[in-house]
Amino acid sequence: MAKRDAEQVAPRKRKRTETSASQAVSPAAPSGADYVAPPFVPRNTSVPEKLEYTKRAEGHVRICIWNITSLKSSDAKGLMRYIAAEDADIVVLSETKVNAPPEHAGLNAMYKYRYWGIAERKGYAGVAVLSKYKPDAVHYGLPGFDDPSSRARVLTLEFSSIVLVGTYAVNAGEGLKQMETKMRWFTALEAYLQQYTAKGRHVVWAGDLNVVWDERDLSAAPKKWEKAAGYTALECNAHRKLLAANRMQDAWRVLHPDDAGVFSYYGWRGNCRVRGAGWRLDSFMVCVCVCLP
Repeated sequence: MAKRDAEQVAPRKRKRTETSASQAVSPAAPSGADYVAPPFVPRNTSVPEKLEYTKRAEGHVRICIWNITSLKSSDAKGLMRYIAAEDADIVVLSETKVNAPPEHAGLNAMYKYRYWGIAERKGYAGVAVLSKYKPDAVHYGLPGFDDPSSRARVLTLEFSSIVLVGTYAVNAGEGLKQMETKMRWFTALEAYLQQYTAKGRHVVWAGDLNVVWDERDLSAAPKKWEKAAGYTALECNAHRKLLAANRMQDAWRVLHPDDAGVFSYYGWRGNCRVRGAGWRLDSFMVCVCVCLP
């Protein structure tokens, strides 16, 4: 076969790859691995009839978080079975979708102090904090975040030992159309937390954070990177910047440094829970000085 003249051969087209500057430097970028929930993680699609939890250690306070995707619907699916079984001292509920502070017999009986952040828009967003302890102060909304949903996304309870910031974070939305709003959210939240951390207060930021900044905390990371809301370079980098500015850390990851595929959210499409394909969107970010069990 005759050797082809290089000048007569058209250059081979390269497959185009979209790469942003932020993507290139983001430590959250996927390595190519795909994680699913390990065998020991329950695959149930409803709250089990029998629930058992370890007893809290002497002198410890237990705080739990749950995105309930509507108080009304979760109530019908066994909300109180879980709440009663865990018997946490403080509960942060996100995406409550209530239009007024509810008169809920079960929650009222367990928690004397109840606070509901409610949106102006009917049936939208919502965050609540239920506590057995009386806070020194309560603040609704996120200063500096000029958005109608602010009051329904951040609820702060100040106690003598900690400042609890319960949140239902902004979602960047389908097609990342709300990314600009999400970036404004991060900027305002970072500054807000610094009002406390700069004074040496022990801050616990908890709830549905709507961001995953480690590929071990979601399934199909390579396919979702820079496409799915919650797993983009912009969001991951902003989240890391917020933590660094406030000397905060992911409490769950500190306690479980090597675990992968342990999720808090499963999409309703494609039988995700049964397949073990999910996201760890809900967590606790705490100041490095906060004592963990």
